[in-house]
Amino acid sequence: MRILYIHQYFQTRQGSGGTRSYEFARRWVRNGHQVTVITGVTARSDLKCSERISRLNMDGIEVLALNSKYSNYMSFFKRIAAFFSFMFRSTWVGMHRVGDIDVVLATSTPLTVGIPGYLVSLWKRVPFVFEIRDLWPEAPIQMGALRNPVAIGLARWLERFLYRVAVHVVTLSPGMLDALKEMGVPTIKLSMIPNCSDTDIFVPRPPDPQIVDRYGVTDKFVVSYAGAMGMANGLQVIVETARILQNSGETDIHFLLIGDGSERPKLDALLQKYKLQNVTLLAPIPKMELAQFLPMSQLCLTIFAPFPVLETTSPNKLFDALALGRPVLINYGGWAKFLLEEHNAGVAVPSNNPEEIAQTIIKLRSQPELCAEMGRNARHLAETEFARDMLAERMEMVLKAAVSNHKVRS
Repeated sequence: MRILYIHQYFQTRQGSGGTRSYEFARRWVRNGHQVTVITGVTARSDLKCSERISRLNMDGIEVLALNSKYSNYMSFFKRIAAFFSFMFRSTWVGMHRVGDIDVVLATSTPLTVGIPGYLVSLWKRVPFVFEIRDLWPEAPIQMGALRNPVAIGLARWLERFLYRVAVHVVTLSPGMLDALKEMGVPTIKLSMIPNCSDTDIFVPRPPDPQIVDRYGVTDKFVVSYAGAMGMANGLQVIVETARILQNSGETDIHFLLIGDGSERPKLDALLQKYKLQNVTLLAPIPKMELAQFLPMSQLCLTIFAPFPVLETTSPNKLFDALALGRPVLINYGGWAKFLLEEHNAGVAVPSNNPEEIAQTIIKLRSQPELCAEMGRNARHLAETEFARDMLAERMEMVLKAAVSNHKVRS
């Protein structure tokens, strides 16, 4: 197949964000397919784009990187402008700078990335497959980022339009799948392919003594979070948890918060205000380095603000922790809660109560055998349910089916 993959936030293992598109694409190349990616350049990206359009080769993947900037620190209106800029430019590039293709795969967020996916598929007369990584516009509506009734109406119309014109829609969680079924999207055109565990990068291993010593966490129960620090992540609850633990004399519990985003300055201000000695706030770490860094953790966090729509997410950090063989603590319900509890791979504290989170961490610290068992279960889950090779093959089959069905109809 000749696959056009449109993803505004594409990056490789050398970056500090999600690598789903890269990992899938390089496996498809290895299987003999041709893959072209159209992407922008974000503040966290490892791609270098010195021209309006830079043509790169990343492990056999042809990457057309547009000099279309994006950052989590942008205001809401600047983000919208960035989304539309990428939408228009990627449409033109897809039509005029990409050769013959067999299928277009567009992956959101943002929702607007579906427009170039659909328009290019019409131009090239090939099927359009749409992958959604978050429920848009429901997420920004619930979080209050999208309030204008007209904008909400247009966004909901666009969402349903894209689901209708796509020949297949791929969701990343059972919750997303159920939401689309409730919208009336036919089950036959839906698949659920969750995020993946990179079991070759994140492996159970003892902590590096030099890294442990560097951050002064020798003999500490280390609780780590590595990921975005935006409104959706609600990390203030972890700072409050750390404050409770410090004030109660639990000095052997230490938090490592790794990442960046619009809420990071507020987190830093709270750390200074509370004079917390049990939290280390670090800048984003490239994925390959993070795999050497995280083994010092005894417990990994996946935290979200208390918005119901976020219970449908499929966060990368959860699957990295599973591959690492560490128990996971989450503070929300939904399918992730069921997954961790069913496989005894972690704990869910479905509450935004820092006192309850603190007590749960204290309990886990006092049960090293339980943590070890959960860690083994987590690794097994990563290997058997979320291995990257297996899920990349599942997505490949979706694309092959789309191409075959299109040829039959033609």
